Amino acid sequence: MSWFDRMRQQGPSGPVPLQNGAQQFGAPPPGAQIIRDDIIQLVFEMVLKINRYGGKIPTDAAVLSRLITDAILIVARREQQFGETIDIDSKVLFRGILTDYLPNTLSTYARSVTGGPNEEFRRSLIEQLHLMLDRTQQIVRSAQENDTRALRSHQQFMETRFHETDLRF
Repeated sequence: MSWFDRMRQQGPSGPVPLQNGAQQFGAPPPGAQIIRDDIIQLVFEMVLKINRYGGKIPTDAAVLSRLITDAILIVARREQQFGETIDIDSKVLFRGILTDYLPNTLSTYARSVTGGPNEEFRRSLIEQLHLMLDRTQQIVRSAQENDTRALRSHQQFMETRFHETDLRF
């Protein structure tokens, strides 16, 4: 369900109230199954931080920040749903982005423009966010390419296994 659909969702007495920000973005409710890895929890915490920066950072920076968290969430959910393990380098990178690089980048920008908007600071912020986004998207593409290779390999196996001449009796 997209965020837009959630916003329009109606309960018996009007709009469904949101419990908290993390649940709004699909985090498990309190008492639910504990997530094997805290990457997903870190994503939700970062989303809440990005939302708190609304008005303090440029809109395009907020969008880029959310694209970064969304890309990380794609890979983290694959691990949770399909049992795939995220390689250690990606986990370290994701953890660094979510706990250090992204929050520090946004807070540094917010502190630096207390006297008003500054185009040089804005450009620097956007460049830094693009660097993080490019790297996270490379990891997502790599995971998708692995899926494609596995599917092709399975197709070749099936074609070999069930070739028409093998099925004649």
